[in-house]
Amino acid sequence: MNRAFASTVGFVLAATAMTTAHAQTTSDSTTMVVRVPGLVSINARNDLVEIDHSLNNANQWFDWQYWQVSCNNQGGAIVTFETDQAFTHTTVATSKRDARMILVRAGAPGWRITRTLGNTDYQGGDEVAVVSAESNSAGDGEFRLRVAYLEEDFNDTLLGVYELTVTGTIVPK
Repeated sequence: MNRAFASTVGFVLAATAMTTAHAQTTSDSTTMVVRVPGLVSINARNDLVEIDHSLNNANQWFDWQYWQVSCNNQGGAIVTFETDQAFTHTTVATSKRDARMILVRAGAPGWRITRTLGNTDYQGGDEVAVVSAESNSAGDGEFRLRVAYLEEDFNDTLLGVYELTVTGTIVPK
């Protein structure tokens, strides 16, 4: 009986071990993550735009300049365009002319203009003209910007080159 009991106990232990091994289930998982970094960008189509003065008292208008913006921030973004100075003679810095900027949308759904017109007033001490737009969601846009050199009196305008730089800036909301 001891022998039979020992065989039975051995069989039960072996069966339990086999059953336990088969009854165990294992699983694991891997989470796949894609991180999308923030994207805000602004690009001017032209780095340099030049015109020749018409040699009269008329304001000197540059052609429309195209700017592209991108933003993947769900809250949107703010874009500003501003001059670094009034039009300033490159060799006689005291000779200046005011600038005017006009901003319009061109294929910019979801974007709205918040400031259409900006002027400098160098005689009043304000050499920064600003125009702006904003969006309330992610999306691309395109803007047209027009700049004018505001002539005062051509007879007092010095021979040479007058220049300013327009800088476009985009920041997420």
